[in-house]
Amino acid sequence: MNDASVTIVQNTEHSPTFRELSFTWDASLGRPRAGQFLELRLPGTTAPLLRRPFAFSAYDEENQTASFVYEVRGTTTQLLSTMEPGMPLQILGPLGNMFHAKTKGVIAVGGGIGLGPILYAAHQLSPHHDLTLVTGYRSQESIPYSLYTPSCPPSICTDDGSAGVKGNVVEYLESLPQERFRDTTILACGPHPMLAALASFSNAVGCTCLVSMEEMMACGIGACMGCVIDRTDGTKARVCKEGPIFNSGEVVWT
Repeated sequence: MNDASVTIVQNTEHSPTFRELSFTWDASLGRPRAGQFLELRLPGTTAPLLRRPFAFSAYDEENQTASFVYEVRGTTTQLLSTMEPGMPLQILGPLGNMFHAKTKGVIAVGGGIGLGPILYAAHQLSPHHDLTLVTGYRSQESIPYSLYTPSCPPSICTDDGSAGVKGNVVEYLESLPQERFRDTTILACGPHPMLAALASFSNAVGCTCLVSMEEMMACGIGACMGCVIDRTDGTKARVCKEGPIFNSGEVVWT
């Protein structure tokens, strides 16, 4: 974990909904892994007062840059969308644990702002696993096609059927042959209802499901206790410290 000043390299719009911000990343900060996140503070403003978490979407060791994908939907991301290359950012990271898989197969599932870490996980794991990438959106308009790579083509779902398969990501998985889930791990990041549905689905088909929990994480180091979730064994966990990646079977979803 490091507290450092970095410099914006690119702030690219990939769709009306999604942007990707790339910034300098010195090797001394440590290698960010898929599933890990950083805590961000914008310079020269107290709005927002507290840091905001963003999950890594890429790391380029050769060019010493890292990235995160964000959706413009609040004060912080509105301000982020106006920032230009050369501007500084204050970050704390990399934080948290990471996605992993010991199975032959991996199904990486992203919904909404969960797209970034899932794309990174797919990039890291596809050379070593039989990987399927599944992503869900409300409509074609919001799909950031330019974020995808030929080496890991996605199966796209849209709520209105304007692109890809009509329906949500869980409905798509339910349409796949049961054999696809043998010796397979599901990795997922997205809205809470999607993760809860995937937890139920993975339990039904008998495969492991690892989820990246989205909670408000003001400090990122486990001190403020603002991101606590309940576990099925009766204990509690801090998403920023014990997570953000959890086995879906250990999370209380109600």
